[in-house]
Amino acid sequence: MNEIINNICLVQYVTITNINSFDTDPVNQEVTIDKNGDWIDLDVAPGSELSILSSKTDTDDQYECALSSTVKSLAHIKEPVIIRLVLDSDEELIIGDDNIPVTLTESETNAGKSLSFSHTSWHKPFPHS
Repeated sequence: MNEIINNICLVQYVTITNINSFDTDPVNQEVTIDKNGDWIDLDVAPGSELSILSSKTDTDDQYECALSSTVKSLAHIKEPVIIRLVLDSDEELIIGDDNIPVTLTESETNAGKSLSFSHTSWHKPFPHS
């Protein structure tokens, strides 16, 4: 996320079972994903929030990515996924990987429907193009 403020324009996912390969470039910190099918859109309302917290452990850096979104309809996704975020700067971020996928939490209250996750890994979200 190169800009000070980035709006999330699109939240998409692919289930981990549809990933054929997930290759990272350690120099550029970019990812290439070979998958079956297209990315699936989540029906999020404007205003999704992403936070990225970094910390040091005894052995390495650790990053926690948390997303909170209001959704127009629940997707009922039960299996682990990899998330793709498209920002208004046209930057794309990948959260999760084939070894540590994302588990989504969906809820419904009288105030509306929401989707969230908290994902901890050894790397920041990967740039994707």
